[in-house]
Amino acid sequence: MRKRALIFINSALAMLLGCLVSIVPAAAANGTYGPQDVEYVTSSRNSDVVFYIICLEREVGNTPRNLSMSDAVTSAERSCRSLARRLPNRGNQPSAADIRQSILDCGFTSADAVPGNRCGSHSGGNASGGSSSGGSQADNVVLRPQVYRLGANVKGLAYDGTWVWAAESGQRSIAKLDLNTGRFIERINVGRSPEAIVSTGNGDTYTMLTGNKSIWRQRANGRGSKLANLNECPQAMIADGRNIWVLTQPDCDEFSSRVVKVNARSGRSEDSGVLNEQANDLVAYRNQIWIAHSQSPNLTIINQRSMRDITLRIRRAKFMAITADSQHIFAAGSGRNRNSDGLVVMIDPDRERELHRIELPQKITHITSDGTYVVAAGEEGTLWVLSADDLELLRTITMRSGSFTPGGVLIEDGQLLVSVDQYRRRNGAVFAMDDWKPNTNSGGGNNSGSGNGGSGNNGGNTGGGNAGNGANSIFPVRAASSGGRVRSGPGMNYGQVGSLQNGEHVTLLEKTNVVMNGFPWFEIQFRGGQNGYQWGGILCETRKRVPGVNGICRTRPTNTNQGNNGNGSNNGNAGNQGNQNNQGNQGSGNASNQGNNGNSGNQQI
Repeated sequence: MRKRALIFINSALAMLLGCLVSIVPAAAANGTYGPQDVEYVTSSRNSDVVFYIICLEREVGNTPRNLSMSDAVTSAERSCRSLARRLPNRGNQPSAADIRQSILDCGFTSADAVPGNRCGSHSGGNASGGSSSGGSQADNVVLRPQVYRLGANVKGLAYDGTWVWAAESGQRSIAKLDLNTGRFIERINVGRSPEAIVSTGNGDTYTMLTGNKSIWRQRANGRGSKLANLNECPQAMIADGRNIWVLTQPDCDEFSSRVVKVNARSGRSEDSGVLNEQANDLVAYRNQIWIAHSQSPNLTIINQRSMRDITLRIRRAKFMAITADSQHIFAAGSGRNRNSDGLVVMIDPDRERELHRIELPQKITHITSDGTYVVAAGEEGTLWVLSADDLELLRTITMRSGSFTPGGVLIEDGQLLVSVDQYRRRNGAVFAMDDWKPNTNSGGGNNSGSGNGGSGNNGGNTGGGNAGNGANSIFPVRAASSGGRVRSGPGMNYGQVGSLQNGEHVTLLEKTNVVMNGFPWFEIQFRGGQNGYQWGGILCETRKRVPGVNGICRTRPTNTNQGNNGNGSNNGNAGNQGNQNNQGNQGSGNASNQGNNGNSGNQQI
């Protein structure tokens, strides 16, 4: 009897949906948004999905016109939350996050679409549910990388602004490489089992010694010493400028974990509470630390100030690696049912929701992003290049030398670096590739030179200094700086040409391909019409979304434009920004007892 009732209810819903579709022409004539209009947003015919989207469209229309589309949709989601709870939790149906992303990308009707977006009836930008299986433009290539032959069992990689460092886990040392000349520079003995290596951006590097349960600091002046002892077994390590964050196992087994915050100057440490089991990797995002687990709940989020933690569950996922750009978290590993298959999930860290996922043929053990691309490394050495916007598969890379076990991945100065545990059954190595970027029509091309990337339609140009015009189509754009030095080129090795206050307005002219600690360098114009370069990690958005900067400005930007705004000349830039004689970095906070009124995290940048 109960089964018959359910069948009757489902049939009634189907008939109701059919009736609604049949009356749409009359409804549309009266300006009413109906089920047939919903087909623009999603290919799903599920009644709960249809009614939820209709509700969102109605509530967005009731919001004040001065609200941004993102804020209007957020307000509508609150009003329609009872319908959201009825959405089907199935892989072939869109989630609320899928629907939201589709609406933000393409709107509710074709009249809302942004020119250039792939919008329309069930296009790739619209919500259709399920996992991404790769775009039609994806290519497969076999590359012959430049090979740096190093010592035994090469693991972690880091870039200090001048040199690339690699941890030689099998022989107690770290190796220094020069990417500009392609030369091995030197090898430094540091202790037992160096696994992870990080840099704070000022030339100092820090190595996690799993055998010694300690952190080794190698200064830019060549001096090295132990920074701190760790009383627990370290598993992974990252740096955020001021602090070193170490993921540990309190009892040296997989049944519990902890995060230890270590001051990069003094070595003083602070522990989190005991966290969930099977923790594998961590990443810093704004004022949080995200931890990847291969056991549900598979994500832990720690507040950097209070050290308090919360957990997050992502369906059907075991995470082995995690990274972030200025907008999203990317967690990778395998699906819960098939350990041999790989998985990458894109997460909105502000709403703590999954946005996209893609399944891959190998378990993913390492992942990195430069804000434009995400590179996932499989356990057998295959590399997948994905779009950082939606995880669309753009390129699959295999090495001419065959399969290998990756120890780490890093994108620096436009090059993709992969550490190799063993190269041709001997000691380890580092692979360096200039030609790893996919052949797309976005202006990026296979950037392997030092010029400009060319026009948006020329995907094969070889300039690597700056992304092509297609990638930089939003520039020039206003932004703000959190203070620090302005340099003559995109990197720490360039001289200082000026300095900025905390919250000072700048105009971003171009995003370069030089990436440091996950953020690219930008060419900027600042007070008085001066030009220079600043790191994206200390830049923030003021009005328009800018991929590569460190999110939305938390404090109100300081308008230093005391002169004329200019006339938009200077090759389309925002003109002169006015003059101001104060060249110092006033910032906020203390500069680690150095006597300066600056933001200590930005003194070297």
